[in-house]
Amino acid sequence: MKLFNGKTNIEYFFLDSSYIRLILIYGLIIFLMVILAMTLVSIKGYMANDYILCVIILVLSVTGMVEQHLIELVYNPFLIALMATIGSKQNEKIQFK
Repeated sequence: MKLFNGKTNIEYFFLDSSYIRLILIYGLIIFLMVILAMTLVSIKGYMANDYILCVIILVLSVTGMVEQHLIELVYNPFLIALMATIGSKQNEKIQFK
């Protein structure tokens, strides 16, 4: 309560940006790997005409600027899409035998 009222000399400092936290906690290489993974998921979704996945990654990228949960799978399960097979329903053909 003293901190809230400004009656103490201790300053509260917390990084809300996921990108800055990634660099400070895990380093530049992991940061670049996460950015590369998000870019590859977006490219993979774009190539499969799955624009919803691209929009989701875009929204997660923007919210990562103001929250700290970018690489937690509970908050961002879409990084798993890098290892998934993404196909368009229009390109699938049903073959009857």
